[in-house]
Amino acid sequence: YSVKSSTTAKVYEEIKALESYLFIQNLRFSQGISYRIDVDEQLLECDMLRFLLQPIIENSIMHGILSENASGKITVSGSIEGEKIVFRLSDSGVGMSKEALKSLKQKLRSRVDITSSTDENGRGIGLANINNRIKLYYGDEYGLKISSILNVGTFVTVEFPINIEEGS
Repeated sequence: YSVKSSTTAKVYEEIKALESYLFIQNLRFSQGISYRIDVDEQLLECDMLRFLLQPIIENSIMHGILSENASGKITVSGSIEGEKIVFRLSDSGVGMSKEALKSLKQKLRSRVDITSSTDENGRGIGLANINNRIKLYYGDEYGLKISSILNVGTFVTVEFPINIEEGS
């Protein structure tokens, strides 16, 4: 999946890659990561940008769940809402302070250099990169929305239009 040159993939391919990633991470970390993926069947043949979901889940694991050295739960759902495909991803990790969430939302509003993997402070900007990819490919009205509650978890919504190209 990762070596294909195409920019897009079918939703079912993205979900299959995500399930493989979660399976490996669950084996890798002894405390365990449980997950549930619930995607409407009508989405499975739709096109989407490749590798949108896995980096978000990676963030959830590395910065949310593993930072508290405990088991955690990841939930992914996908549905069609109006003319959009909407994925909702949540984790039961440490969440973010109001200040950290405000800083992250600021990064999402600004256009960052997607060729860089860190910001000026050396912190990753993976979510900003994903948001930029969505906006560059689908338009500024689409992208990520993030909310978080300290000591509860983080919630990410990914929105982009239903691909209506031939064969979709």
